[in-house]
Amino acid sequence: MLADGDMLQAAEEGSPRSIWKELFDIFRCPNDHCSKGPYCWVDPVDGKHYPLTRYYMRSLIKLAQEGLPITGYDDVP
Repeated sequence: MLADGDMLQAAEEGSPRSIWKELFDIFRCPNDHCSKGPYCWVDPVDGKHYPLTRYYMRSLIKLAQEGLPITGYDDVP
């Protein structure tokens, strides 16, 4: 739970709330018992879960701020 708070705080700094909130909603893992964490990128091909750490979430937020539309797993570069 502390890691979630740290990730939210890191994402919030210097980022409009709507962007980071939207991305956190998109990447919340659909599996309640996922061992990778509460935020995952699920590979659309094989369904494998990859944890989205603070580093990756910051990168996604930066890309969204630069205008890359991220609406789901398929939009992740």
